[in-house]
Amino acid sequence: MLSLPADQTPPGWGGRLAFAVVNSLLWRRSDDPEETLDSYHRLVDVASDSGWLPDSETLRVAAKRDPAPADLVLARALDLREQLFDIFSAVAGAERLPQVSLSRLSDVFGQGLSQVQLTGRGAGARVDWRSPVDPDLPLWLVAISAADLLTADSQERIKQCPGERCGWVFFDTTRNRSRRWCEDSQCGNRARAKRYYQRHRAS
Repeated sequence: MLSLPADQTPPGWGGRLAFAVVNSLLWRRSDDPEETLDSYHRLVDVASDSGWLPDSETLRVAAKRDPAPADLVLARALDLREQLFDIFSAVAGAERLPQVSLSRLSDVFGQGLSQVQLTGRGAGARVDWRSPVDPDLPLWLVAISAADLLTADSQERIKQCPGERCGWVFFDTTRNRSRRWCEDSQCGNRARAKRYYQRHRAS
């Protein structure tokens, strides 16, 4: 695989690049979801937070100079986001993976792998990108992140917030795998307040 460092995506966005993209649609199960992945520059920012983009500023400058290719990448990223939501929802629920969504992910993943090459490094070699400033690079990195999660031995740590309006996916890093909510102070508190209200109403 590529010579990628550890994913530095903040835990508040799910702890993995693929999760950060899925979670970019806030309150997706509500009647009024909030879109945050609203530009190619935002996609670059999310990918850059992982520590995997070699030259994010060049990508931003190129997109500003010629926005058409960047707009196409953003549209594909939004489509992939919904496929990943379905996939990770299935994983978190211990359900069979949706084959159409998995095929879409596989296509993007394959496109990314077709753009890697071996480059010399002293007496050895490393796997690297043919073009580290290809506008599709953030999208390929998202697919690689998702593939890495789906093929790892820690899939039981892939969780989904059960909040009524939420649906966030995240990687549970607790020792006893006890994390349940996206944020205990958000959906956790809402759920407890709702149960409290229902108990007292019933009594």
